Amino acid sequence: MRPMYLWLTATLVAVMLTGGCVDSEEPDLRTDINVLLVLPLTGSFQARGEVHKSAVQMAFRDLTASGDLLPGRTLRVWLVDSTSDEQEAERRVRKLIDEQFTDEGGNKYVDAIISSSEPAQIGSLPVALELEIPHFEISSGVRWDEFIDSGDSRAHELAFAAQAPSRLEAVFCAEYIDTRDVWERLLIVRGDRNTDRTHTKALRSRLAQISWPGRILNDSDLVFDYDTPWRDQLADVKAMSPQPDVIYFKVSGDKNIEDLLGDAKLLDLFPNLVTSGTTLDEQLLDAINPGIIDFLAKNFSFAARSPVSVELGNAPLDGFQSDFAVFLADNPVVEDYELWAPAAYDAAMALGLGIVAAGSTDGYAVADAIEAVSRDGQKVGYGDTARALDLVRQGTDIDYDGASGSFDVRNEPIDGSTRDTARAVPSEIRIYEARYEQGAAGGSYAALPDPEPQIL
Repeated sequence: MRPMYLWLTATLVAVMLTGGCVDSEEPDLRTDINVLLVLPLTGSFQARGEVHKSAVQMAFRDLTASGDLLPGRTLRVWLVDSTSDEQEAERRVRKLIDEQFTDEGGNKYVDAIISSSEPAQIGSLPVALELEIPHFEISSGVRWDEFIDSGDSRAHELAFAAQAPSRLEAVFCAEYIDTRDVWERLLIVRGDRNTDRTHTKALRSRLAQISWPGRILNDSDLVFDYDTPWRDQLADVKAMSPQPDVIYFKVSGDKNIEDLLGDAKLLDLFPNLVTSGTTLDEQLLDAINPGIIDFLAKNFSFAARSPVSVELGNAPLDGFQSDFAVFLADNPVVEDYELWAPAAYDAAMALGLGIVAAGSTDGYAVADAIEAVSRDGQKVGYGDTARALDLVRQGTDIDYDGASGSFDVRNEPIDGSTRDTARAVPSEIRIYEARYEQGAAGGSYAALPDPEPQIL
């Protein structure tokens, strides 16, 4: 088995991850398979960046264990720090391509992009569409039509998501609010980003559909400015009369959520707080830093997507977690397992299998092949990579069931588009609440039984 290694570029913007022993071999633009991995290694989403990098490394290690994906073409994966700013992410991606992957004639040699986090996705997908190459987003849950024209035929073909859209969490929050008979007055608050507006729109729509008997206090969303301290804006909420029983809020970024909840504690904001578009952030559970778990245990619950659990039928997940723990033992930078690590692995695996099935790196051919290997063929599960590659090379249709679940790429309808496809993968959705015992070093998350978890 060939080890993975790192190579720093002169720009310090990217790191190259590639199969093969460390030697003096130089990249070859015309023959290499170049994949950009755009991840947050700094900023609001940095906790997931190193983990997702490792999961992708593990997948490409498995894919290249017995040789190159395509004869004579070395797979090289270039890591770009997306930070937490979408414009900076795009600047870094374009800078790397211009400096490393563009020849004297202006031809660009990048074959696919994998991203994780909303800023990484928004910063890199437009570049992928310009280059007409596949793009896989791992974790953000922002569907591409929230920031790209829904009539863009390239996006329908080339944009993939390794999970269901996060807006479904807002729909699930509406179901949850409806189960709480004591919640009669609801205030809806959001940040000023497009994805925040998408969530509150989905929440309002679902509450109307189910005829929620409570009262929404604001006909229009209360919009928070990311550049204004949360405590100043929350102080206005605390001064409202009548006070809401529950506040649904949507802001983007793990750090923004942590800071908003911290300011809510400082203000002793007593209504129940519900959100969507977040993760099971372990940092929030620490009793010292940020030290808000005692407050969250009384006030905070949220909807979250995840890869499909063992409980709901995804038996391979245990095997992946065990294998990944062994892989991480050699990487001291990564301290914890992260929820979307299986999806990161599966995205890289699907891309690799798609390249082999297409027999080339033609963007549209690979994109069609990614969908083809994900469903409607001979079942191949996680851990059976060698067999999957053999079948694909023999021309056999396969159905890859991954570490995160069935991983069936499905075509979701997009309103108002010239076509009707958004290639995404189903996810499990649950409602969680924070719990804490006084004096403990930290808290925990508990999944609530009502409403029942769903695969959407």
